[in-house]
Amino acid sequence: HHFFLKDIGPPLVLLTISGFIYTRFQLLSTTPFSITELAIFSSSILLWWGQEYVFHRVLLHSPFKWIGKSIHAAHHDKNYFHISIDP
Repeated sequence: HHFFLKDIGPPLVLLTISGFIYTRFQLLSTTPFSITELAIFSSSILLWWGQEYVFHRVLLHSPFKWIGKSIHAAHHDKNYFHISIDP
């Protein structure tokens, strides 16, 4: 499927993640990986997942009308809505 190339969101996300990975590996010679870095990275993922879930369930599928619901409806119309990489 070529739906990743139809919108700007997926390429921007991949480019950003690639840039972070490239930069981190460039720093390996001066700053090796540490347990602290792993803990920060892991907690960032867990906290992001938690806030995404709460935001999605509580606000975006709420019974009251607000602008976020219409934007969210457009997100569900995309072929890759389940991946959540909109810009």
